Amino acid sequence: PGSKLQDKIDLPPGPDGKVKHFEHPGFQTLTMFLGEVLCLFAFGVQRLVQRYRARKNAEHTPLLAHADSAVNATTYSYSAPTTPSKRNGKAGDAVVTSPKHYDDEAAMAGDAAYADLSAATSAKTVAPPLNPFVFAIPALCDLTGTTLMNIGLLYTYASVYQMLRGSVVVFCGLMSVLFLKKRFKYFHYLGILLVLGGCSIVGVVSVLYPATGQSSASNPVLGDILVVCAQIVVSVQMVVEEKLIGKYD
Repeated sequence: PGSKLQDKIDLPPGPDGKVKHFEHPGFQTLTMFLGEVLCLFAFGVQRLVQRYRARKNAEHTPLLAHADSAVNATTYSYSAPTTPSKRNGKAGDAVVTSPKHYDDEAAMAGDAAYADLSAATSAKTVAPPLNPFVFAIPALCDLTGTTLMNIGLLYTYASVYQMLRGSVVVFCGLMSVLFLKKRFKYFHYLGILLVLGGCSIVGVVSVLYPATGQSSASNPVLGDILVVCAQIVVSVQMVVEEKLIGKYD
């Protein structure tokens, strides 16, 4: 990844004459989050467009509602051909009467039933008031997990770093069962076991058979542990976000 390329950059020699590497995981996290903040501008533009369209639709709604009410206010009744017609005395003629208004009691009963249905639907769909500070927990988890991963990348290999990030599947699955009360099928657990086995093999090989040369790592054990700990934090973030989405969405 790009962060590893930054870690390999050689800085000019300092006063002591030694060449140093660019090792600033905190700065890398800061630049990444600044890029994410820019998404707020796109979100703001989207909200403005939605409000503009809603205002335009609201201008046409009263006219449509008036037309619908005028049509629904009257109806035509149809009587079955059970008696002879007064006009020609022949049975079997259907009689269509003039338009008449709905019965007032029936209309009131229909309105009351519709009001009850609307109230029941609103009670189910309206979410509780949203407190923006509830997102502080997943935001702190994201900040902590990203920083830990950048620190771990300083000490381990880029390839191992990418592979160990897959361990988030294991931790997120276990936390979903414990805290979200989800139920997995057998193939879900099989997939988790395969991911766990693959990550374990990659981590052990990186420690027992360290690479040499330009792609060497200073401390693979420490780097691998930090990357795995970061995935635990990221799993907490995902579980909390899913809980919040289910409550406030």
